[in-house]
Amino acid sequence: MPMLTAMGSRLSHILHQLVFSLPSPNNGTDSLDSIGHDSSDQEALFVEPGEGKAFAGGIGPLSFVGSGYGILLVIMAILLNRIHHIVRRPRPPPPPLPHPPRTGLGRLRQSASQALTHPTTPKYIRLPGVFALTRAWIMFTVVLLQVANIWPKIDSNRTFARPINRIGNWVGEMEMEKVCWQIFVSVCTGLACGALSNGLDRSRRRDVGASFNLFGYSFLLHLYSSPLTHHHPTGVNIRPRPDVHALFQLWLGLTELAWLQAIELSPVLRDNLLLPTGICGTLGLGHFVYALLTAPLKFPSFTFMTHLLALLLTVVITFTVVLKAITYLFTYGYIPSLVSLLPHEGVIPNVHDDFGVTLLKIGTACIEATQYSGLRNELVTIEENRAPWIAMSATGSEVHKTFLTGVSSGYNTEITNIEVSELANPHAESKYWKEHKAFWRACATSVKALAWGTVMATPLGRKAVDMTKKFWLKRWWYGPRRWRIWRRDAWQEPPLAVARRRIARRVDEVQAARLAREISRSRRGRSLVTVSPDLSTATTTAVEVNSHLHEGEAISYNQFLLGQAEIEDDEDDWQDDASSTSSNQSDDSEVEEQALYQDLIAQPNEEDDDGIQSVLLAHLTSRNSTPLTRRRYAALLTNGSPSPSPSMGLQEVAQERRVASATYHRDEDDDERRRACVVCMTQMRDTILWPCRCLALCNDCRESLAARLSASEHMCPCCRRKTPAVSLQHIQTEDVIRTMPIATELTRMLGIKYPIVQGGMQWVGTPPLAAAVALSGACGMLTALTQPSPDALREAIRETRRRIGGSKGRFGVNITLLPSINPPDYAGYARAALEEGVDIFETAGNNRNDAVPKRFIIHKCVTVKHALSGQKMGVDVLSIDGFECAGHPGEDDIGGLVLLARAADELSIPYIASGGFADGKGLAAALSLGAAGVNMGTRFMCTVESPIHQKIKEKIVQSTEKDTIHIFRRTLRNTARVYRNAVSTEVVRLERRPGGAKFEELRELVSGARGKKVYETGDSDAGIWSAGIAVGLINDIPTCHDLVRKIDGDASNIIKRMNSFVDNGNESASVRAKL
Repeated sequence: MPMLTAMGSRLSHILHQLVFSLPSPNNGTDSLDSIGHDSSDQEALFVEPGEGKAFAGGIGPLSFVGSGYGILLVIMAILLNRIHHIVRRPRPPPPPLPHPPRTGLGRLRQSASQALTHPTTPKYIRLPGVFALTRAWIMFTVVLLQVANIWPKIDSNRTFARPINRIGNWVGEMEMEKVCWQIFVSVCTGLACGALSNGLDRSRRRDVGASFNLFGYSFLLHLYSSPLTHHHPTGVNIRPRPDVHALFQLWLGLTELAWLQAIELSPVLRDNLLLPTGICGTLGLGHFVYALLTAPLKFPSFTFMTHLLALLLTVVITFTVVLKAITYLFTYGYIPSLVSLLPHEGVIPNVHDDFGVTLLKIGTACIEATQYSGLRNELVTIEENRAPWIAMSATGSEVHKTFLTGVSSGYNTEITNIEVSELANPHAESKYWKEHKAFWRACATSVKALAWGTVMATPLGRKAVDMTKKFWLKRWWYGPRRWRIWRRDAWQEPPLAVARRRIARRVDEVQAARLAREISRSRRGRSLVTVSPDLSTATTTAVEVNSHLHEGEAISYNQFLLGQAEIEDDEDDWQDDASSTSSNQSDDSEVEEQALYQDLIAQPNEEDDDGIQSVLLAHLTSRNSTPLTRRRYAALLTNGSPSPSPSMGLQEVAQERRVASATYHRDEDDDERRRACVVCMTQMRDTILWPCRCLALCNDCRESLAARLSASEHMCPCCRRKTPAVSLQHIQTEDVIRTMPIATELTRMLGIKYPIVQGGMQWVGTPPLAAAVALSGACGMLTALTQPSPDALREAIRETRRRIGGSKGRFGVNITLLPSINPPDYAGYARAALEEGVDIFETAGNNRNDAVPKRFIIHKCVTVKHALSGQKMGVDVLSIDGFECAGHPGEDDIGGLVLLARAADELSIPYIASGGFADGKGLAAALSLGAAGVNMGTRFMCTVESPIHQKIKEKIVQSTEKDTIHIFRRTLRNTARVYRNAVSTEVVRLERRPGGAKFEELRELVSGARGKKVYETGDSDAGIWSAGIAVGLINDIPTCHDLVRKIDGDASNIIKRMNSFVDNGNESASVRAKL
């Protein structure tokens, strides 16, 4: 290891000299006259004190080995190695003494034993090392400040002047050689004590911790302890010292080591290696850049390569982060998070990592980051027309229809899209070209037949063909390669091939004999045996079979090989001359063949159910060029064909498949599971991976995997192939059509896709959330009072429109008319929204005609009485808020179940349900109770696009339905449901005092500024914040798009299941929304 370090040091020095030998403002030349001075400049380089003069004077690796630094380095290497392998405290506690101490010496021994084995003892072992490092750090800091000429010169009359001057004089009068040696001894002491303490500490992992290059540090101390590297600093009266740049690098290494050893004393800070190494590494990198620009030859060459690599990685990281930030700003209009600027989540810095490791990890990930490979490489989107369309080509036109039901034929079918396909080969559809091609194909066939007939007509040609066949069957062509072609055994046919060929020939001969015998018997008036074609040998078979087969039933070559039939020669009745001759010539070889196939043709034992003999024999005797798959093997066992009969046409096959599919019972739940993403198992698959073409992922999981892994690690979750690109699929399948969005009067009136409205929420209803809800197909809602002024509301409306873009997303503005400490300008907010073209308003609270614009109005009510008043006032849609809602549920404490049912009986205009709705079950229940949709607030707070702090979202996920509380019930008679925390609990306590509490006492606790601080800082106890009991139904933080689609899909499935409860024979009693 020291040899490798020395080689690295030498390479770093050569690179250092090479880089700084290039022309620069400091060493460049402007005229030809300067060429003659190159030699003098090089001589000056070795005359000036520094590394060049030290290396020229013999201060190098050889002198280092024989110096005290080299000897102590070897001793430290042995010591640290032995400490690491020997010093280790066992996990179990030490056994107690065999006998309790009775004397004073025994008790003293027991106390000493307990003190030595105490868990905190390793900290005291580390203290001498920390003290030595602290002393060395103070001394070296004074040296650095004196050389930099920034050591304070304090008048002796001031306080603390005497100790500071004494320290400065003490260090200034010390020789640099003595300073370097004391620092090296202190470093060795600190490392030895630290290693001993780590070995004795049970709670400390031995495989973690920051590394320290003791060899490089000792070599630099040895180098700069030489007088050849010293010069007299100007302005101070001290001993000769090295250059300030070299001293600063040595000081950084000592500072990092002393810091790491000091934080080991704290159980909280001991694992945070990133902070000390990061600060020291950043300072070192900044100093390296400064040295490159000002005094490049003064920088230590030993650490030059390390800092150059760190600088290159820093440049790559900086460019990657800046370019990703620019991409986000010009794509989304904002930066999602700081983590999104990194290549993926796997490179997020960890406090346990060293700065160098973190820099290398992030730098290599930035180098590999690409948008043209992996799951981020989106190819052309695959879409399919939903309406009927016509595909035109040279052969004609064809009408294509989709899975949409209700599309009739004839004059009722409207064609809105015509696709004309351009032929890659224009001659392919030409009749002349087809005839021309057929003519030349016939000519080629005729020439081939003539040539083959000519060859076979001559004895020499037939002999050449026979020899070619023989050579083709030899081992040289398809068996194990034997390159000794001059050997006879290299050209012999394998015994297995010989046996297979002889068995096939024998079967053919016996089958021909049996066929001839049956024909002769039929001519004599006997019964004719059934003849069936053999698919494997392409001949007809009619032989006598074993007793387990019926007489007259045909067998095949496959049945013979599988041991299902036996062939009887019956040579007494009839024998063919050719077969007789061949059998006589191969009597000896048949014995070998029977022995060869004895273990394969034999039936498996009863306890052996694997049937490996049949499978192996089927593979050996298969004459097809394609692999023997399970389907083909099953067809062999049944003596059938694995594919439909060639005589069947396409229409017959399609009809057969339709009949089979019609009789198959479809399980909708199973179909949905099979179409679900293989990662999350909840969303539908919509991403095609290339080149494997697997439709396996949803887009959300694709984004998640792309954010967590580098592009080189992106693989298909099904086939595990590398995935260099993806395509997003937007095909309208039968399942998608079967779960079409629920259409109610609310969706038709507002022009939205899903009957869901986002509730207006203070500090939450901002452009990011409103635009995301609108883009998902629901109705977003901006909260007017969240903006500080009407002009700010104008800008928020414009920003929401920019985020929505060209989509048909719909959003409105919420104006809540409630008592407040500082009443806002309601009319100004309404006027700003109207002038910006907003046509949907959500109102709540008092009746203020001057503040309510004459547009589409959704008015919130907490009782049926108030709802009837709103209906008389002419509002378009009512929002019925039950006792479960967040914010102000009223004073009557009526739950949504009863309140919605009463509204269905009393109201004549559409209404939506609000309070306690967060999933598809709630939407289905609201539709069953007569509502035209739902209004959700707390659920949209816990989405990705919500502007509140991530800690608050996680707090909502962890909460239950019991984590809310009512305030203002006794004091103001204006009940509000808020989240249960320290502030809301204190408000309730003050209200429950005898005599209640005045608003002035609660004003500071319930102020809106404190509530805003909750959402900004993530401190859930900073103030009061609204939340409904729907927090008990929230278990995740999805995007608004996924949330809305999942709610609508779950509600559709629930409604279908409810419809299945109704008997078909009875009258229709399906659940209806009030449309």
